[in-house]
Amino acid sequence: MKKTVLLILVAMVPYFTMAQKRSNKTKKTSQSSNSNYDFMVIIGFHIAAAEVEERRSPKGPRTQTPNDRVKRLMNTSTKVKIEFDLPRRLKDEEIQLNETASTHRTMVDAVQAAAVNGWEFKSANVVPVAGSKIYYYYMERRN
Repeated sequence: MKKTVLLILVAMVPYFTMAQKRSNKTKKTSQSSNSNYDFMVIIGFHIAAAEVEERRSPKGPRTQTPNDRVKRLMNTSTKVKIEFDLPRRLKDEEIQLNETASTHRTMVDAVQAAAVNGWEFKSANVVPVAGSKIYYYYMERRN
């Protein structure tokens, strides 16, 4: 029995030493400064002028027919405020995009302006908030 235990221990020593081998110290552990992607969020605040007028109206929405309401929604202008949110290291590009943001009438215009600068659309979310909508468009650019 002692010989068997001694044989097993001698046979297992190489396996134990391999399991405790230290990792290579030249490997990079963090790549926070060397990421392969840049991300941007385009935030759009969309307020329909028809919805604001409808709330102020003394008639209220009950006196209007559905056809009248649809016609008002189609014929009114909308206001969109757009902001571009980029990482700190791309501050110059963020300033440039936000200066031209006032010229964009729709979120499609904002996405197109980002696409011209090499950004690619990834996903979008729409959050309705009391008569308005907030659009979040997520963009990505590979380095």
